[in-house]
Amino acid sequence: MNRKGLFLFKSVLDLMERGETVLCTILFGAVLCMYTLEVFTRYVLNYSSVFTGEIGLYFMTWTYFIGFAILFKHGENIILEYFFDRFPPALKKWLSWITHWLILLFTTVVFVGSLKLFSVTSRMEHPILPIRQCYATLPIVVGSFLTMMVALYFAWEGTVRMFGKNEIDARP
Repeated sequence: MNRKGLFLFKSVLDLMERGETVLCTILFGAVLCMYTLEVFTRYVLNYSSVFTGEIGLYFMTWTYFIGFAILFKHGENIILEYFFDRFPPALKKWLSWITHWLILLFTTVVFVGSLKLFSVTSRMEHPILPIRQCYATLPIVVGSFLTMMVALYFAWEGTVRMFGKNEIDARP
């Protein structure tokens, strides 16, 4: 059951990653176009729009938080391999398992905190755009949720590796 559930969860994460990658690519392209237009209008036409900068900032925030979840899934975050590689294999296994659970705890705290922030900012108006301020905090909610799902997978996989009978080769 653990292996089957873990494989299904990994399949869902892989599918979500494809969508996240497409979304980040589109958002980043939109940001490039938006800021190119902003630079052109500012230096050639002597006109600067506050709206373009704000919307570009929103798109960059979405790109950052969703992109971080993708990087985290691929293990592209900061790792101290130099020190970790010098530990004995048994200690590496335990440290890896504990670290995955601590990361899951941390990402859960960030997600819950972002929900509280979203709730507070949902009652505020944006100072420039005609929208609620909560749309500025929504990328944090979505990004922290996606990162928490990846951390859950790593913690689950690590637990199966640690206490399961067979090794699993389902690492994303």
